[in-house]
Amino acid sequence: MMELERVSGLQGFTWFLLFGFTVSLSLGTFWESTFQKVTTHSNFQMRSLNLSWTNEDLMGCATHCLKLKDSCYSFTYDVKTTVCVLGSWLLPADTSTSVATGDVYYTGAFCNTDANFTLLTFGNTTYCLYFALDKFNYTSASQACLARHSHLYTLKEPVKLDVLKTFLVNTNDSWVGLDDRAEEGVFRWLDDKTLLTSEMKSFLFTGVQPDNAGDKEDCVQYDTYRYPLNDRDCSYTSPFVCEVTPLTGL
Repeated sequence: MMELERVSGLQGFTWFLLFGFTVSLSLGTFWESTFQKVTTHSNFQMRSLNLSWTNEDLMGCATHCLKLKDSCYSFTYDVKTTVCVLGSWLLPADTSTSVATGDVYYTGAFCNTDANFTLLTFGNTTYCLYFALDKFNYTSASQACLARHSHLYTLKEPVKLDVLKTFLVNTNDSWVGLDDRAEEGVFRWLDDKTLLTSEMKSFLFTGVQPDNAGDKEDCVQYDTYRYPLNDRDCSYTSPFVCEVTPLTGL
């Protein structure tokens, strides 16, 4: 078994190397991210955040990224020039994005625009989404997202509703990753099985929704007629939205 190589640096930080490294940061809240080095550098480009530093070491560069954990999912570091450049998503190399020299490190934030995913920026955050117009039932929609290395879109923060309001313009209803199939009235997000909080339930459902009409509505859609969300029969077919979530801030 390969042993982790522990390397100490700035006070308060520890990082580990094993085909990459983990950076931990404590500023009132404990954050941790594991950065992996891109080995096929020519196949990817990094979408720059237009933030850079000089005279940094690798750990310092990673720490800058971790402090911006809601928007920084990658960075480049040039050993020769000690230039550190922060970025968001990685994209296929033939896209028109800015790229810096040096080694590229990332947190699992690859947005495959070649597979019809779209990179969208809303506020300070960039999202990688696939808007499917084909009509599938809930299970098939979820499987279609999984086949694209993604999951049905989740709305765990109010801003993510604004993302749908802004960019979902070609359909009136779309499956999102929320259901109460396991236990009636207990809604869980499909990606990690976490519970829908009471605060977000009040925010996302209005009027009599969710009403479990006919005692058979266990899956949830974004619905412009019963805005914002509506529970539907899981066998109903509609478009859906897939989302790739960067692996940050564990």
